[in-house]
Amino acid sequence: NWNDLINTYDNNYKIFLILDYNKIVGFSLFKLSQYEKLAHLLKIILIEKYQGKNLGSFLLSHSLEMLSVQEYSKIYLEVETTNTPAISLYYKLGFSKSHQINNYYSNGRSAQVMVNYNCCN
Repeated sequence: NWNDLINTYDNNYKIFLILDYNKIVGFSLFKLSQYEKLAHLLKIILIEKYQGKNLGSFLLSHSLEMLSVQEYSKIYLEVETTNTPAISLYYKLGFSKSHQINNYYSNGRSAQVMVNYNCCN
């Protein structure tokens, strides 16, 4: 339940929402390391009917902008290696491939780790 998630996170997490008439239709969730000024994108989700309308790009770019205001200097994420639409979006927003982790997901699929050092400078 997204509302439970929103109400239970602490200062080590940052959540950004997309609303449609006060209804949550998507969010991005980051785990923060304030000492290192490092943010880990844990999840970015849009309800299916809102996908394919550049809202994911808007949400993530807005999230990066807000993290920049808070002086985070490095953002990283994991993405399934077969998720080409997401990987394309991350490249478009300045992420680069760091490395791959085999068998990262419970289904045995691999993850590509991507990093953005320039979003917040």
